[in-house]
Amino acid sequence: MQVVTAFLIVLQAAVLQCQILSPDQCKQSGFTSALECSSCSQLKQFGLSQLDQACQQCCKGDSLDSAKLSNRPSQFPGLSIKYKRGAEPVIRLMQDEAARSAGTGEEFGIDRWDTDTLEEFLRERLV
Repeated sequence: MQVVTAFLIVLQAAVLQCQILSPDQCKQSGFTSALECSSCSQLKQFGLSQLDQACQQCCKGDSLDSAKLSNRPSQFPGLSIKYKRGAEPVIRLMQDEAARSAGTGEEFGIDRWDTDTLEEFLRERLV
């Protein structure tokens, strides 16, 4: 009986550690929706290991936004890709060099776009 009880306690602890927090709970804990799991592994080096469990419960698997395009950027003249750590992926369309230097332009959030949608959008706008 003691073995079964000990097993259930260990199982319950494992289940609690693997739970995923809701987006609202993560936001209340101070984590963004763009949190990647690789960031959680860096907490220890800054003395923040107590945040690791909550971080693991709120993070998404690491993704490279360029993976959505894979080797396709060369198909789209005028396309440049810039990475900003922790930022949601967006496409910003600039009409001219003045807009580019000012950082203004039409902006579209692409975090939920699939590869086909993204490729079609770029084909319509850039080619």
